Amino acid sequence: MDTFEAIQNRRSVKHFDPEHSFNPNETRRLLEASMLSPTAFNMQNWRFVVVSNPGLRQDLRTVGYDQAQITDASLLVYVVMDRTAHSDRPERLLEGCRSGGWRADGQHDGRLLRRQR
Repeated sequence: MDTFEAIQNRRSVKHFDPEHSFNPNETRRLLEASMLSPTAFNMQNWRFVVVSNPGLRQDLRTVGYDQAQITDASLLVYVVMDRTAHSDRPERLLEGCRSGGWRADGQHDGRLLRRQR
């Protein structure tokens, strides 16, 4: 399947078999594949929270507009952002900005604008 076919044929699944479950190996593989997703400046500031407790899932469903998939899906993973992920290597933000044409004084050198012409 090529990229455009995947985009055109994508769908949102809203109904799940509540009896189905992923085994630990499948869950690990899904999370590992998710961690391959790109992030700006390779900050990898996403965090994946697997929610398996049925009571907590019901509470989340209550605040999640009563969406059945919150309780019925085999696997519930919340993707959250670590707002401090840059603090371990703040220089990567600076490196990324400089490679994009931003100078230390906050001005842009125009490289991106010239490339678009």
